[in-house]
Amino acid sequence: MYKRQYNKIKKYKKKRTGLITIKTFALLIIIMAITVSIGYSYWNTTLRITGTVDIDDNYEPTIATFNTGTSVNSAIKALSGYSSATAIKKATSISNEYLANATNVASGDIPIYIWVQNNIIYYYSEADELYLNADSSKMFTALSNNIKEVELNFKADNVTTMERMFYNSKGLTSLDVSKLNTSKVKNMAAMFGNLTGLTTLDLSTLKTGNVTTMNGMFNGSLNLTSLNVSNFDTHSLKNMEKMFSSTKSLTVLDVSSFDTSSVTVMTKMFDNMINLETIYASPNFVTTNVTISTNMFINDTKLVGGNGTKYDANNYTHTRAVIDTAVYDNDDNLISGTPGYFTLKQ
Repeated sequence: MYKRQYNKIKKYKKKRTGLITIKTFALLIIIMAITVSIGYSYWNTTLRITGTVDIDDNYEPTIATFNTGTSVNSAIKALSGYSSATAIKKATSISNEYLANATNVASGDIPIYIWVQNNIIYYYSEADELYLNADSSKMFTALSNNIKEVELNFKADNVTTMERMFYNSKGLTSLDVSKLNTSKVKNMAAMFGNLTGLTTLDLSTLKTGNVTTMNGMFNGSLNLTSLNVSNFDTHSLKNMEKMFSSTKSLTVLDVSSFDTSSVTVMTKMFDNMINLETIYASPNFVTTNVTISTNMFINDTKLVGGNGTKYDANNYTHTRAVIDTAVYDNDDNLISGTPGYFTLKQ
């Protein structure tokens, strides 16, 4: 009898234990759900209060602006260790060790520091954004031949002149300007002139719609084998004197995006391009307002127009700056059309 009662009690305990386990599990689920709900509500409220999500639209980043290009250039060259530096780059911080001897090159209240560390010239600011000065002319002109790279990690939205910005920095082997918004720039004279260390230069992202002068823009960059200016907007341009002069390694040049209806000066625009064979252009390359074009194509002895017009030492002014539509007989006598040195870009 006792055994049967014990077994009943045992079975009852098992049922109660299983029931408690199920209830406990259900209770845990409810507690977890409440916890997640409270947690979500807390974090959602916190995000909204702190502005991480909703108040970002009202946040105004702090801005630091560089001094004029000429001033920055002088400051760079005055740095201790400048002569052995191999690059100019943006830093993410500056230690007290280097801060003590750093130079402030900002034009406003928020400093922009430059210094040399491990043969690198660094620039740094606590501001959220760095802006170039409206006058950034000569900023990186004639840098030491040891400097191979300049990291352009700043905004150019307010710049109006970049005249000679990189001129004569012969050590540069690469240059990436794709981050620069140059929509307000009016002067790009000699900007990339005499960069003899460069072999390729991609300027396809450069905004040039307000530029009025590009004289000498690439003059003397004699080792360039690839130059991308295929997206240039030149409708405001007036001066193209010596723009591509002495870029002696180029064999092909694409200026098919150029609208030259406002240009008045084309003197020596393509002169001394001794290996140039083809210039791609469009009907928008016109010379209707050109007043001076002396020696525009002089010494371009390998240049041939799209229909076979060869370079003529007696014809090197803007009269040959047209799409070649000439038709010749077997003896190279002109039958019809207009001789030109340009090839229509298909």
